[in-house]
Amino acid sequence: MFLSVLTHLPQRGEEWGGGGLQQHDRDQSMGWEASLPRPPPQRGRARRAQQQVLSLQAENQSLQLHLEDTQRHCRQLEDTARTHTQ
Repeated sequence: MFLSVLTHLPQRGEEWGGGGLQQHDRDQSMGWEASLPRPPPQRGRARRAQQQVLSLQAENQSLQLHLEDTQRHCRQLEDTARTHTQ
């Protein structure tokens, strides 16, 4: 990499912002981006999202049933307390 930069050093009278150095930077960044891990395909993401939806729906249903049972138990306790105080 160091040697390739040297081939693009500005000559006498040229500025550092010349096209050769910028092209080198672009080439280097494109090579770097290509080495990054690619995101999984959309199909895989959609499948995982659907599985998560189903899991959350099942958890929601379970919590709803638990809430109904708890409310029913609370009403029974209130009824029992009322009959004992009368």
